[in-house]
Amino acid sequence: MPIRASHLVTAFCLSSALSASAHLSYPASRDFGTFTGASPQSVTIAGQTTKIFGWADGTDSDFAKQDDQRYLKLSLSGASLITISITSLDPVTLFPAFSLYSGLGHAAKDPADLDYDGSNVTQAYLASLGAPVREGAFDALHSWKIGSDLGTSPADLATFTYIGHAADGTPANYGTAPGINGDGLADGTVTATFSLPAGDYTLVIGGANYFNQTDAIAKGFNATISSIPEPCCGLFLSLGVLLASRRRRRSPR
Repeated sequence: MPIRASHLVTAFCLSSALSASAHLSYPASRDFGTFTGASPQSVTIAGQTTKIFGWADGTDSDFAKQDDQRYLKLSLSGASLITISITSLDPVTLFPAFSLYSGLGHAAKDPADLDYDGSNVTQAYLASLGAPVREGAFDALHSWKIGSDLGTSPADLATFTYIGHAADGTPANYGTAPGINGDGLADGTVTATFSLPAGDYTLVIGGANYFNQTDAIAKGFNATISSIPEPCCGLFLSLGVLLASRRRRRSPR
């Protein structure tokens, strides 16, 4: 199982990264790569960090700041069943949760074009939603949009189309917003499986501790995505091989 971890960088690069930390980005250390859907694959991204309340804060009506979570990307070149598993490195304080969306932020195409809450086009979009005033753009339970400083109209917003989510624990930690899919046990792990077509996806990971939003210290986690071909695809492939074999046996010599 390949493991991708954060790399050591020079002080200059580190300071540059910190200056962009409030923007939505997909560094190489948070890129799962491409899953073909043709055979089983598994990739683990290790040693990432997130705030213990970042995901849960996005379940209420005023959304959450976009920089309180971690954004990871993956691509599927064929239909797959994918299983997402998140393991906290500090299960006493970080109860992990995630939301899965189709679509990518602008940074996936142009690293200089970073989306963030404070851009003019994002602020205009949030204002158009009416009351309440939003904390930020991140919505853990629905589709949402965000833009960069290069955006000037709604057409320039990146759209994250909601697919599903999963959260570690119970309402005692993640709150009472309707529709939260909790796993019933706050043990520092959460897993869910999705059937997905080919495309590009964003996985947003954050903490599910809604009631402790004063602890801003980021905690560590590992994230694993495993994929297998869709059962129907495997069935048709097997059927095709069987029929081809029968035709060969029946062909005149």
